[in-house]
Amino acid sequence: MPVSALSPSESVASVLASFQGKGRAYLLPCLLAVQRAHGWLSPDLVTRVGAALAVPVADIYGVIDFYTMLYSQPHGRRLLRVCDDIACYLAQPTNCESLRDTIATHTGLRQHGDTTPDGAFTLELMPCLGRCTDAPAVLLDETPLPAAALLSWLASDRDADVLPAAVETAPPAPVLGDVVLADHVGRVDPWSLADYEQRGGFAALRQALGAMTPAAVVQAIEASGLVGRGGAAFPTGVKWRSAADEPATPKMVVCNADESEPGTFKDRILLQGDPFRLLEAMALTAYAIQGQGEVSGYIYLRGEYGYLAPLLENALARCREAGYLGHHLLGSHFDIELRLGAGAYICGEETALFESIEGKRGMPRIKPPFPVQVGLFGKPTVINNVETFFNIPPIVRHGPGWLRQYGTAQSPGTKLFGVSGCVQRPGLYELPLGRSLRHLLFDQAGGPLPDRRITSVLLGGAAGAFVSAAHFDVALDWQSLREIGATLGSGAVMVLDDRVAPWEVVRRVARFFAHESCGKCYPCQMGTQRQVEIVERLRTGQARPHDRLDLDDLAGAMRDASLCGLGQTASGAILSAVELFGG
Repeated sequence: MPVSALSPSESVASVLASFQGKGRAYLLPCLLAVQRAHGWLSPDLVTRVGAALAVPVADIYGVIDFYTMLYSQPHGRRLLRVCDDIACYLAQPTNCESLRDTIATHTGLRQHGDTTPDGAFTLELMPCLGRCTDAPAVLLDETPLPAAALLSWLASDRDADVLPAAVETAPPAPVLGDVVLADHVGRVDPWSLADYEQRGGFAALRQALGAMTPAAVVQAIEASGLVGRGGAAFPTGVKWRSAADEPATPKMVVCNADESEPGTFKDRILLQGDPFRLLEAMALTAYAIQGQGEVSGYIYLRGEYGYLAPLLENALARCREAGYLGHHLLGSHFDIELRLGAGAYICGEETALFESIEGKRGMPRIKPPFPVQVGLFGKPTVINNVETFFNIPPIVRHGPGWLRQYGTAQSPGTKLFGVSGCVQRPGLYELPLGRSLRHLLFDQAGGPLPDRRITSVLLGGAAGAFVSAAHFDVALDWQSLREIGATLGSGAVMVLDDRVAPWEVVRRVARFFAHESCGKCYPCQMGTQRQVEIVERLRTGQARPHDRLDLDDLAGAMRDASLCGLGQTASGAILSAVELFGG
């Protein structure tokens, strides 16, 4: 039943009753549910949430102020959420700026936070929405909508209380390239467990339970050479073995689906097209690390992907019914809970993600101790991202050689690349590690747009680096890219051509990090702000004599003294831009 069909008092009362006594760990889901019922978090509702969960009101406001998708003030009945980040700036023929101009023509809304006089709409300018091949990306409240459909609706006699007819509901298109890992996407019914099973789903889990010890599963992952696909490239098997060796129980398995790196959308497409594979992989992980105790699982889904929650909840329910989750699978209890974020890039950092699940502001913890020792709720925790988990079932089912038949000796396997910007065929591509950037850009993505020339690529996302045409023949693997000062990062490949003002792209990179810094550590909090100021002067030709040296000093301070990867990598793309574009 849509929220509009319920009175606020009835829906809020029902929500609060469902969370009564659950404690602080349920603060974020409670706030999101109350907000969905009422529209915003009024002082009275905050007090009632605090009473239901036994959380101080001051702490609740600290959480609300931290997340951009929680609102302590009223807003329009509909939120027009328009991406204002790099990939949507690069889009053609319509980009985020021209889309905003047209929205302003129809509604009068131009600046972030503007609301129409009748209270129907509020405009929100968002960082990357993870829909880069649909750029410029738009959410109407939580619903993806093609930009053309939105504009057509706004130009008509629209009713703000009724969604437009052209809501985007189609499953994702199949992944392109040499598809191995994503072979089910676009080919399997993501709502059907039976369809997944008919295509070999859960065969790896049954094999592990019937013929492999937990130690043998860990050994297979180690021997495969799999490393994390989220950017850090840490050996997955080493992480699993460390967690398995920890005596404390229960243990935790966490999927990091808070994919917020600009230009990155691979995990969304995997989840949208093949959700049961993730659950099988998490169950295999739980079996591998369980030791003598129970294991609990969590999927942390970024708030902007809230429209995927019904799909994932369906997959969880079907797996519980079939006995893949619940009390029967491992000889002890293993289940998975879905948690939704609320708009904070920093929660992609593993310990900040734990803090968020625990009902706190998503701020990174000091390490050590590491998550495999003291993770979620203080328990030994394995956390991997979606793409990493997707490698687990075939490795277990076919052996470590399955992964090593692809890629290079040092970088085995395939990698998913999200290609966006100034190319003919933006999309998600899967390639064996070691293929060249030129092969991805020209042979796969079709090369430049007509009468244009590709000048540079922002490789690895906002935390990556700009590379020029001189590096298009570099191999896409961790070792080769490290040699040229670049990184695979999240797999984002944002392409610039000769019509793009590169320093406008750099400005958006700097702005992103300044906005997303959590503020916990001073080097990042202040360094990202000063970085924006210097980049703006470089962009407008008003550079001061020492700006270039100051950028280097800022980068060194943030890299050496920041608590987490956000501050440590916030200057990488900007320094590479200075080298490439001058400044």
